[in-house]
Amino acid sequence: MSQPVASPTPPKRRELTFDPPTILLLAVLILGFAAFTTPQFDPDFWWTARIGLEILSHWVPQHNYFTFTASTHPFISQEWGSEAIDGLLYSHLGMIPVILMFAVVTWIGFFLGVLRVNRADRSRWVLAVGAALVVISGVQIWGPSPQMFSFALLGVLLTLLDAYRRSHRRWLLFGMVPLFIVWSNLHGGFTIGLGVVAVFLAGEGLATWLRQPGAIGWRPCRDLLVAGLVAAMAAMVNPNGVGTLPGPTSVEPCGPGQPERVAAPRLPLGRQLPGPVPAPDRHPDRALGGPHPDLRSAPGRGGYSPAALCGPRHPSLRAAGAAAL
Repeated sequence: MSQPVASPTPPKRRELTFDPPTILLLAVLILGFAAFTTPQFDPDFWWTARIGLEILSHWVPQHNYFTFTASTHPFISQEWGSEAIDGLLYSHLGMIPVILMFAVVTWIGFFLGVLRVNRADRSRWVLAVGAALVVISGVQIWGPSPQMFSFALLGVLLTLLDAYRRSHRRWLLFGMVPLFIVWSNLHGGFTIGLGVVAVFLAGEGLATWLRQPGAIGWRPCRDLLVAGLVAAMAAMVNPNGVGTLPGPTSVEPCGPGQPERVAAPRLPLGRQLPGPVPAPDRHPDRALGGPHPDLRSAPGRGGYSPAALCGPRHPSLRAAGAAAL
């Protein structure tokens, strides 16, 4: 008869004391928010916001009628929730609210990451310097982009798994269900979250089998397996259903035969300009929320957006780069 594995001793969190390393860490957290508040220079934004307007006007597109030669092809929008938010905020309030919203989302993920390693047995000097390096190394990643939802929600998932590992409370696992429902409707990086759960489960199962001190045991592993399977099924609660699984890792073809002209259906929301959809630019005023282009064109007209159609559509891979930080 196998012996029960001892429960892991919960690590103690360090109390807040205003010593030099703590002040440095707080400064990094504050300045990190400033680093996350970056101008919008990602050309993909204009694509996501344009699709968001279509979602708000009708519903999630099921066919690729944005491309003349592929109007009957399936259209998988694995980040439709983010697109709807982008379209709503940008069309009514401009770029600044979009930038601030994603800055808050990114900071939440960053804060949860710092909180997870803020232990009494670890140097806060090392933590502060490491957090600063994360902010600096992610300069090319931070910004108002849907993958920041995956960055933040991955932090929530890891915090939940840490709490479950310490306490073995089943009710914590129920939080995975709404988490993955929200995640799968905001960004395709939810597949990374499912992979993290699988790796966590495999590691704890191996530690239990080897009878290593601190392993959670077979019963908590079984509960986590059931919760992970339920969460995976819950992730299918979105307009694309099971079709959202291959979408996050797909890349749209772009070549001589891929047209760059985007059809512009009639959109009743907001203003309409009697001209083509402006191409993405890097003008600071527009990026920061100044005079910005209208994402709608007049009925029957079209606009050019080659960056939107020919860009790689693999957000889960880009989210992996952000999550690794």
